[in-house]
Amino acid sequence: MKAGKFVISLFWLASIANLFIPFAQPLYSVLLWLLPLVLFVHVLEQWFFGRRFKAVGTPLSVKDRLLITVFGGFHLMTLMQQLPEAAVPCERTCERKG
Repeated sequence: MKAGKFVISLFWLASIANLFIPFAQPLYSVLLWLLPLVLFVHVLEQWFFGRRFKAVGTPLSVKDRLLITVFGGFHLMTLMQQLPEAAVPCERTCERKG
């Protein structure tokens, strides 16, 4: 997860630098299109998972929401590990109780 956060940090750094000091083509255009796309997807993740976490009784803090907006799924994986076991939905591999 730390490697993923590092890579996404490099992406944000390169994308923001590209706005002020344009890179050579085609990297300039690619980063120009990816910046709003990745930002939109991360905001969508933050909105969706914010609702999911609230539904299981552990609402996200403002800090977690900002970190999801920046790092996306990489921060979500960290949060999922911190959830209590009862909050994680049971899938087919779970044994049925009762």
